[in-house]
This record gives sequence, structure tokens and C-alpha cells, in this order.
Amino acid sequence: MPYKFCFYIHHHGSGHLMRALSIARHLPAADVIFAGSGLEARRALIPAGLKWIDLPSDLPGAGDLLAGAPGTTPSFVHYAPYHIQGLKSRSLELVSAFTAHPQLLLVVDVSVEVALLARLCGVPYVYIRQHGLRNDLPHRLAYEAAEMIIAPYAAEMAQPDQEGRFAEKTLFSGGFSRYTGMHAASRQVLPRVAVFMGQGGTCFDENFLLRLSAQLPATEIHVIGRLPAVPGHRPANCVFHQHLADPSDVLLTCEAVIANAGHNTVMELADLDLPFVCVPDSRPFKEQETKATHLERLRVARVVWPEEFVQADWTACLADAIALKENEAATRLTDPAALGVIARQLQALHATLFYTQTDRQS
Repeated sequence: MPYKFCFYIHHHGSGHLMRALSIARHLPAADVIFAGSGLEARRALIPAGLKWIDLPSDLPGAGDLLAGAPGTTPSFVHYAPYHIQGLKSRSLELVSAFTAHPQLLLVVDVSVEVALLARLCGVPYVYIRQHGLRNDLPHRLAYEAAEMIIAPYAAEMAQPDQEGRFAEKTLFSGGFSRYTGMHAASRQVLPRVAVFMGQGGTCFDENFLLRLSAQLPATEIHVIGRLPAVPGHRPANCVFHQHLADPSDVLLTCEAVIANAGHNTVMELADLDLPFVCVPDSRPFKEQETKATHLERLRVARVVWPEEFVQADWTACLADAIALKENEAATRLTDPAALGVIARQLQALHATLFYTQTDRQS
């Protein structure tokens, strides 16, 4: 079956996959195929009717001759080591898919190398834009060669010298999450807060929880996600949920949520309309720090910066977040129409790119 849209999905965390799933639901299932490393392990999240290719990992394997290999990464890519068999194998599988599906539009979320591989094969692609300082040469090349750039957030969450580059081809769709248009108009709030962690790593650990619980002895602290362990005991007023397939039932009972600035986390909390204490974690290209700057500027979250983290007054931070939510302006980080807009733009672009001689004559 010839597919029209292939979503390349980066393996780090779950946000790239969740975003692809959200967009794919607004496209005909028979037109869509996913490709990425680690999809087999997350197959339960992928609808039964959607085909996917589990690509080999591009990380060094046991048999790879990596140590002492000559050469350095060239300036036009981020990752191109010598002697990685998985890298060769995944490139072959991608090129084979490009060959098997001649009217394929690739949606890259995200990889400069995959984008440029596609372009060198004559395959058009759309690139998913992320926050951060991405004016380096590899990103500029990926953006330049893209047919369209999708920034999955509002234009108000961008700035001209960073996210606004290549604005003439960028669709600022507005934000979205699995909870877009679903949050309850009212909720039962209990004396509890949540510490909410995604799957892409976190700066939170048990030392942080000890400080937090000591400052909030009468508050039930619900910890959602896998917490890095350190020596010590776990506070009695903490409830540990590990990973929850749908954390909204717990989150909606909380007075406020403390979380990092991962994209899906931010958009989910915006859709659930919850007071948010944002603690940006370290990421390549200062992705979370950049997003947190926008959240602070728009006054939609209380941001705790890394230099404040250890000494933070969490009672005051949570009160600030609640006050911001109560006095929040009309700014909305998410848009219920965003996914429909993206799907229509992708379909229109595909029709334009693959307008054949037969179409012209009809």
C-alpha cells in the first residue's frame, strides 16, 4: 500500500510519539506510517490499524568499532559517527521506504540527519520546530530545505531571532495535547500538589522531595513519573504513582503542579488549566530554558530557575502559581483547532507536491 505521510519519531522521551499520534488521528489512517527507534517497546500506544517501522538504533553497539575512530562530526550535522552498524541499517530502511512509497511526504520530529537524508533522496519533508537556540548550521540547513516548518505552539511563544527564523514557511499552529478541548469546567480540589515528570528525564530527585515535603507538611504530594533515586528515606506525605497512562485524574485534584518545561507537559497542564510551577531542566539548545522564558513573559507559570531551585520557598512559589492562574489574561497556550489546521496544511502540501501530469490534464 502506498503511504502519503511518514512520521519520523525521535526516540528520546515520549513527546515526539505523542505529538505524531495526535496529528495522525486527523489524517486518514491508511495514508500514514510511522518510523523510529524503539517503537516496538511502545507499540501499545499506537493504534492497531497504523503501520510502523521500528528502526535500528543509531547508538554504538557491542560489535561496533567506535573507540579511537578517526574523524570528527562535520559542522553541518549533529551526529554522524563512523562504524555504527545500526546507523547504516536504519538509513537503508528509511531509503527503502522512500523508494517503496514514491508519493511520500516525510514529517520529521526531529532529526537534522534524517531530514537531510530525505532531501538528498529527493523526498520532500516537513520539519517540526522546537523551542531553543537553534540558529546553528545543521538546524539552518534542515529548516532551509524543508517544504514547511510546523511550530506546535502559538506565535506568542516565539521570538524573531530564534523560533521566528524562516517565518515565511512556518505554521504556528497553536499548542495541543491529548487533553485539548477535554478539561473539566469544574473540579474537586484537595489539599495536595503534584510533582509531574515526563519520560525524557528530570532534575527532580528524592533530595528535592525531602525539601518540598518539609516545607509542606500538611500537604499530600503526589509524585507522577519515575523519580531518580538517591540514598535516603521517602517522605510520609508523598504518594508515588510511577508512570500513569493517564495522569489527569490525579492532576485535576491538585491545587497546583510542579513540573519541568517539556513541551507535552506544558501543553497538557495548559489544557487541564492547572496552576503551574515550572522548573526548566537542562536540555540541548536550551530548549526548556527558552520555553520557560516565554511562560514567564506571558505570566502563565511561576518559573523557578536553576539558581533558585535548591533554596526555593515552595509555599510561596505555589501561591504565586495559583495567583497567576486566578488572574490569567486571555493568553491561551493551546488551540482546539490546531490539529485540524495541521492536518489540512499537510494534505494541501501533499496535493501540491504530487500534482501529476494526469491531474493537469483532467
